[in-house]
Amino acid sequence: MPHVVRADLKAAQTALGAGDFVAALKEVQPVWQTHPLDAALMTARSTLELGRPDLAEKAARAALTMKPDSYAALLLLGSALQRQDKVIAAEYYFRRALDVSEDARAKELSRNVLRSLQRQKNWLVDGTFGIVPTSNVGKVSDEKKSKPSWGNLTSRPNPKGVSAFTADYISRARLRLPMGLGSILG
Repeated sequence: MPHVVRADLKAAQTALGAGDFVAALKEVQPVWQTHPLDAALMTARSTLELGRPDLAEKAARAALTMKPDSYAALLLLGSALQRQDKVIAAEYYFRRALDVSEDARAKELSRNVLRSLQRQKNWLVDGTFGIVPTSNVGKVSDEKKSKPSWGNLTSRPNPKGVSAFTADYISRARLRLPMGLGSILG
């Protein structure tokens, strides 16, 4: 019996390798009983290639329940989510794939996928923050009372379709210093 199962697994792998995703889905059915992780990964890849990212997501999540640090499952899940325009969730799983990747080729692939995903985003994140030393809260300097500033994050449309975390918050950050230090530092 083990030889039959191996033959089924090999047939599914061959169909997948040949790009015959319908045949791969057909061949993978008996493999679920003996090699569920392989079957889940092959199902995810085949359904993703056949234009069914919703089914690919389910199969990739099934693979992740069996092996949470599976590079292939994380990459497939990220791809399925990306094709469903769930960009933030996709980015999370692509980053996890980068974290668990063990060789240089896998790390480079993960980085390239993340760069591609960044270009797909059609919005930017913009943020501001302010810092107030706790010793200055409530004290009067320059005729103003200092209050803690916790910052603000907003998102706005990005007409170029390129995502970037804008660093202009650094130039807009306000640092309130005790009297005298401002003139020394600046």
